[in-house]
Amino acid sequence: MTLNTQTQAFLEQGYGLSRGYAPSLRLNFQHQLLRDLLGYTLHPDIVVKGNLPPNPRVADVGTGTGQWLIDISHEIPSAQLDGFDISKEQFPSTAWLPPQISFKPGGFLQRVEYDPTSFRVVSPEPSLKRSANEKHVQIIRGPEGVTTTWPSQLPEHFRHVGFDGVVAKNYPLPPHLYMPFMQCHLCAAEEVSFTAMNNDSSEAQGPSFRKLLAEVYKECQKGVTMTESPVVVIGRKE
Repeated sequence: MTLNTQTQAFLEQGYGLSRGYAPSLRLNFQHQLLRDLLGYTLHPDIVVKGNLPPNPRVADVGTGTGQWLIDISHEIPSAQLDGFDISKEQFPSTAWLPPQISFKPGGFLQRVEYDPTSFRVVSPEPSLKRSANEKHVQIIRGPEGVTTTWPSQLPEHFRHVGFDGVVAKNYPLPPHLYMPFMQCHLCAAEEVSFTAMNNDSSEAQGPSFRKLLAEVYKECQKGVTMTESPVVVIGRKE
């Protein structure tokens, strides 16, 4: 199989989305949606049960815009914080960041992931057209006959690399969050269509995929949408 130049570049950099101001806005919006859905920033099993030392050190792996750490700095002012990412392009200026910011092996790891196995299409009326949404969900799940299952297998991976006290929970979206989460997915999917797909002609993969997204949105405007159950996994390593 011959890869187009854009797809090859995507594979080499290991990131399929963009890093401009609009993607940063999407990440911050996505962060607030997840807080609204989960009801917390740091898992209660880490905070409420007194597991944190007086001056905890918190690492955010794949920190993006750093918004999660910024919120943690308000909730746990005594914490020392470190954000890690393969790129610094979306980091806010350090001039405006809270001063406490480190990481060491061990401690708690909290990971939040979308779980493709949980994606499904919902509709307020059975008669409404939903074929574009169904096709979009199938693309998210993976190639035909293959479902991306690694997010649902995260607890197993945590234990395999030596984490103890592994806790996992899925959070089904309540109806009032269907559309905001869907909008985030559409924005991310559109970014992928430009960064990881062939856009050499109007019939190439990128433009064709964006046409599908336009049809998905038309269905969404009538109430058909996609729902899911993001998974949160925590573990501790001494």
